[in-house]
Amino acid sequence: MIRMARPSDAKAIAQVHVSSWQEAYCDLMPTEYLNSLEATLAQRESFWVRSIESGEPCVLVEELNEQVVGWISVGASRDEDTAATLDRTKAFTQRRSRARKTDDTSAICRGLTPHSAE
Repeated sequence: MIRMARPSDAKAIAQVHVSSWQEAYCDLMPTEYLNSLEATLAQRESFWVRSIESGEPCVLVEELNEQVVGWISVGASRDEDTAATLDRTKAFTQRRSRARKTDDTSAICRGLTPHSAE
């Protein structure tokens, strides 16, 4: 199920963010750097609480068995030279120890209706 994020989701969002980086980039980035991301969890959680409470960017989460397994954030475009209304979309999911990151807005948004089934 996909739904709007709540401030109480911030810790899980931070964990999915870090875990997905650690898994997705394990062959591309130094292990020491990826392991060091664990130390940023509290800072990331605070960031997500503020973001969710402010409503900017819009943050949605994906739940599986009542656990947050993914998130997406979409914000207003920061490019003043374009008619685009959306900025770069970020989505991170973690399923069965496999992480994936996508910046393909159209692919993500096709499934982004609150309360949609997985």
